[in-house]
Amino acid sequence: MYLSIFPHEKVDHLINQIGIILLFTLLPLWRHPHWFIRGIDFPCLQFMIFAAVLLTAHLFWLDGQMGMSQILIFATAVCFIWQLWWILWWILPFTLLWRKEVKTSNEYSADK
Repeated sequence: MYLSIFPHEKVDHLINQIGIILLFTLLPLWRHPHWFIRGIDFPCLQFMIFAAVLLTAHLFWLDGQMGMSQILIFATAVCFIWQLWWILWWILPFTLLWRKEVKTSNEYSADK
């Protein structure tokens, strides 16, 4: 049974890629101190872009009426949303969009 009218190789690749994005989304949630697990936190922007491309591919190549296709699309969307939230949580406080945590001083002294 195939998920769409397209050749099954494309669907197999999509299933493999959702496994990869799920793995790289869920592994950082595990608080294991190994460098490989902790290192997956850093390329989250690339994972988010990969999830967005994968979600677009799912919408083009999978039959949205089939239950398995809906599960794959849902899983990819959850990974995309999680990666987006992770980026906003860690990067947004360092941008101009976030409120300042330290008050600006009006006093200037050359001795300090």
